Amino acid sequence: MGIADMFYGRSAKARERRAAKVRNKYADVPGMTPELLEPLAQSADMPSRDRVALYLEAVPAGAEPRRVLHGTKVYTGTSYVGVLFDSGLTMRWGGYGGIRGTELEVHGADLPFGGMQKVEIFSHEGDDGILVSGSDGTNDYSIGCLGFDPQDVQEFAQATVAARDQFVQPASPDINIDSSLPPEQQLAALEQMRSLGAIPEDLYAATAAKIRASSH
Repeated sequence: MGIADMFYGRSAKARERRAAKVRNKYADVPGMTPELLEPLAQSADMPSRDRVALYLEAVPAGAEPRRVLHGTKVYTGTSYVGVLFDSGLTMRWGGYGGIRGTELEVHGADLPFGGMQKVEIFSHEGDDGILVSGSDGTNDYSIGCLGFDPQDVQEFAQATVAARDQFVQPASPDINIDSSLPPEQQLAALEQMRSLGAIPEDLYAATAAKIRASSH
């Protein structure tokens, strides 16, 4: 294990110790549920109370988070939380304006996968995070969220891209061809669907091969 692995607590034992501390410290926070607590416990850093408050703010009622990214811009005292869901990404950030004891100022954005175009990682002046770009249908956006561990930031970005691609991928169209027809007529019907652009090439090839195989 390298120095960076030790510093960021990447070992299985370190992650389990951190998860246990998170569960013990934040289980009784108002609004926290076991379903919300566990993704937070599995995150790459021990969250501050500011970040826990932002996390709870970021999760809509009844939603189930898949993964959490959180970090703090130290010199401004701004905390960041990104929460990954099946349908999109939610970000919240905020601070106290340098005055402790005041109400946490919360800002945020909800980013559905439908408008998300690009997910990048960045490292700048000691801060590591993701930068998400896209459009809400009216305006373009580019919004960032900091993390603690650069490796976790990269994995969070990869998980976001994978979830987005899975969400926006169109379902394969159904092919309804009367199997009682002779193979030649089935292939002709399939070719007509192909010429109309009703089916993708890979599905056409697979279905045609199946029809030909059944005729032997």
